[in-house]
Parts: sequence; C-alpha cells; structure tokens
Amino acid sequence: MAHYSRQAFTLPALALVLAACEPTPSTGNPDASTPATCDLPSPAVACTGASCTTVTGTKTFGQATLPADKGWLAVAWTSSEVYAANDTRTLYYSLTGPGGLMARSEREKTMDPVLAEMLRHNAARLDFEKALREITVKGPILGDTRGTAIRAVDLLPPGVKKQVAACTAGAPSPCGDTAVCVIPEGMTAGTCSSMLTVKFYGLGPAATDVTAQVVKAGSKGAIIVDTADLAKVSAADATALLTKFDQHIAPRDHQIFGEPTIAGKDRDGNGVVLFFFTSRVDAVRPGTGLVGYFFSDDMRPTADVAHSNAADLLYLQPPGANVSMEALAGTIAHEYQHLINFSSKVLKNSSSQEEVWLDEGLATFAEDINGYGVDAFANVGAYLSAAGSTSLTGSDSLETRGLAHLFVRYMFEQAGGATFSGPGAGTDKGGIAAVKAMVQGPETGVDALLKGASGRTLHALVGDVMTTIALDGASDPNLTCTAKYALDGPETDDYTNGQRGFHLRGTVPGRNGATVTLRGPSYSELTTDGSAVPLNGGELVDIPASSMERRFAVGAASDDTVGLRIVPKP
Repeated sequence: MAHYSRQAFTLPALALVLAACEPTPSTGNPDASTPATCDLPSPAVACTGASCTTVTGTKTFGQATLPADKGWLAVAWTSSEVYAANDTRTLYYSLTGPGGLMARSEREKTMDPVLAEMLRHNAARLDFEKALREITVKGPILGDTRGTAIRAVDLLPPGVKKQVAACTAGAPSPCGDTAVCVIPEGMTAGTCSSMLTVKFYGLGPAATDVTAQVVKAGSKGAIIVDTADLAKVSAADATALLTKFDQHIAPRDHQIFGEPTIAGKDRDGNGVVLFFFTSRVDAVRPGTGLVGYFFSDDMRPTADVAHSNAADLLYLQPPGANVSMEALAGTIAHEYQHLINFSSKVLKNSSSQEEVWLDEGLATFAEDINGYGVDAFANVGAYLSAAGSTSLTGSDSLETRGLAHLFVRYMFEQAGGATFSGPGAGTDKGGIAAVKAMVQGPETGVDALLKGASGRTLHALVGDVMTTIALDGASDPNLTCTAKYALDGPETDDYTNGQRGFHLRGTVPGRNGATVTLRGPSYSELTTDGSAVPLNGGELVDIPASSMERRFAVGAASDDTVGLRIVPKP
C-alpha cells in the first residue's frame, strides 16, 4: 500500500559526487566555534551531470578516477518524497580497469550472537504491534473527547454510603496517592476512586471488563493493577517505577516530544497517565516476552470505538523473573512517545496518525535518550547487517526501526544535541527543538522528518546519513574527522547509568549485563547487472584495492534521483 507524504510531482535528476571532506563543527552544532580539520583522501571527479557517458544504456550520475593501491567504498543512494513501502530503484555500476565487475552479492556482517538473541525478543514485540495496528481504528476523531470510559467501582454493600471527593478536569489532585479522578465521558467533573473498571481488548474480538485497583498515584502517572495480579506488584516496585516516570521519563519525553495535553488537560482529564498492570498482556502472545504496549483506540471516544477506554493508558505486564524493572521503564519511555505522538497529530492537530517508520524511529530514540536503549541499539545492529536492502520508508521491520532511529539520532546531534545532568529535562542546544518539531506539527512522514532536518533536503539528508553509516566509528581518525559524517558516540546517563548514543563500530549494552559489538554496515559487491537499491536508503559498494588506476561510475534511469559519494574504505 502506498504512503504519500506530498502531492505527486516529478523530481529532477540529480548528480552528486562529493568525496572531499569539508570542515564542519566538531560537535555537530552549527554554532560551535571550533571547526574540525580534515583531509579525507578523495578520488578525482571525472564528470557529473548531463555531460557524463552512459553506463549500460542509462544516464550516468557520477564518475570518479580511483588512485591505485587503495580500497574505496561507493556510497550510492536514491530518494523520493513520493514513495511506497519497500520501493527500490535500479542502479548500474561500471568499473574500468583491473578487477572489474562481479556477480552481485550483498555480504552481510556476521552478527554478534548476543545481538541475534536480543533480536528474537524484539521480533516478537514487532509481530504483536503489527497485529495490533491491523485492528486499530483509523481516521479523524468524531466524538466528544471529554472524560473517560473507565468506570469507578463501588464495592460497598447495598445501602451503605461513603464520602467521596469531587474532582474536575482542571483540579484532579484532591484524590491523594491511592485514587484517581474518574470523570465520566462527556463531562468535566467527577469523583475520586481507588477501584476502576477497565476494558481489556487485547486483539479482540470483544473487550473484557477488568477490575483494577489504584496502587500508587503520582504527579504524572498512576499505577493501577488487575485485582487478579495484586500480589505481583509490590508497593516498593510501584513506588520505584512511578518515581522513574514522574522524575525522569515524563519530564524528558515532554521536553523532547511535547506533552499529551490539549488546552492544558490530558485525554481523560485526570492529570495522570494510567499504567495498567495485568498478566493478560502476556496472554495475548504467550511466551514471547511482550512487556507492554500503547493502543491508540483508547484515545478515541466510545462513540467512535466501543472498546475504547477513552483514557491516556499504557498496558504493562507485571514485573517478575522475565520482566525486569529496567525493561518496564524502557517500554514506558518507548510507548509514551507513541501516546504523545498520537495526541499531537490526531487529537490536537486533527491530522493523520504518524507513519509507522517515523513513529517507531522516534519511539526507539525515546528509549535511547532516556538511558534505556538496549532494544533500540539492537535494532540498529539489525539494520547494519542488512544496510543495502533497508529503506527508511519501508514497511515495519527491526531493520527499518534501526535505520529510522539512526536518522532521528543523527538529526538530533546535527542540530546541536542537548546536555543532561540528573533526571528529567536537559539543556537544549538545538537538538531537542529539532526532534520536537517533528512531533508537534500536523505533518507526517517525510514532511515531519524534514522539519528537524536543519534545512537539508531529503536527498541531502539521506546521502549524509548513508555516508555517516559508511564511516562512523572507523579506527582511522582521518575518516571520522568531520562531524557531518560521524555520530557523537556514547555517553552515560547519570540517572539510569545506561548508555545514550552509540558508534556504528563499537559496543552497546545487551541484556543482563552483556555487551554487544556493532561491526559497521554490510557491503555489496560490484555487480555486472542492475542493483536494486532501496528508495530513501542506499548501499555501500566495496571497490577493492588495485595496483592500477581505475574509473568508477554509477548510472540509472534518467528520471531517478541518485546520489554517489566515493570514500576510503574504513
């Protein structure tokens, strides 16, 4: 199914051969005062544009003369702002001189065994989320978005009355730390309750009413637990997790992505996000290790969707032997971005729901920037193993999520990044504003992505990211001497003690104290026939060293948009 982010138009052909390494600020911040110095070895450019010769009958987009005794990488990419999932473009390569073209074969990187095990876990979550999206209601909000479909439960015997505290959407706080404000749908006032009836839909076909108890309410979140699972969520665990959310995850996600409020009120008017702990989460996909999820139907009124809870709500499995507190915190950081994004695009801006590839890229960045990036880093590793066959705008996969996360991380750093000290919000140096612009406007897909691109076109952005993928983390400092083509690298979050950021040739944390080694991207062999390159992606073509000078060229159909850079092989 096609995903269109703009009105269709014809993109002009673009020839681009950039092999020189221009000085750029060392931190990725355009305002930084100390420029990087770099003398990146570069081949001589023979020609660009319409004057070039043809390769296998197609227009040549760039040629370069390659000096002897050096191995090179050809970074080739194609882009379009009008795209369908998993689109490809056919490129044709030519190599004049010794060591000519071979049959095409993408050489996948040998995957770290710890990484492979992590990806099996991530794939189970991805499969569930795909199934959940298939049943999710699409389209604009039509009904009244005041109040909630969650009901207060009165467990007192008939005829026994109790005092109840009144609360309103503007003042939900009188409920204390073991109750939340329950405002009926369509209303602006309600009562405090410590017992609730929540609809659990799972994957359908019908919702089940579940009784839940408010175990702990905080300033930004509240933990409610299925009464069948009360013994599994201790008061200490509830307090610890809520502290992480109130002090760290919520303030940081709010600063970077925005608050999920309209006119100062959250979806159900109770002032908190509800974390619904229930073993029913695992029962949806038994044995897969599913930790939790956000169901966007819950943000819609019941007039539109009968099974909706009409509440800002996340579903979570209770902590236990297979679900650690860190896994829960990372899942909350990820899923809360989805909730914020939906609130911004659909509720506030009356726009479409964000396209999956960007929504997931932002959500995995949320894990990373909060210091809970274990699963997010694994997805980057999945992308690196299949760099020549993954499109940024492709259908949902671990590889696409890894590439989209890499794009968001790259753009955050290029805009200036941010500094963080302690829990919660940090000091913006331009990166936070760039990411927030993607989420808070009505635009979706490529249009949203480009709002954080610091003025780069999509074609330039894809080319710069692909070049960064080729060079980042190389052992030769002459290949990573400009911030335009390098990531800032890892740092330690001093609240979680987890890693933020990464290099593509370096180590990232795995589960249970393990370490995962990222080994850089996979390369492609030079090919005697057409090479299918992913649209809004690219491939890295290995050109082995030779004792003689050679000439390399890339060609494509005249109406395609193609980019080429030649860089030394790390």
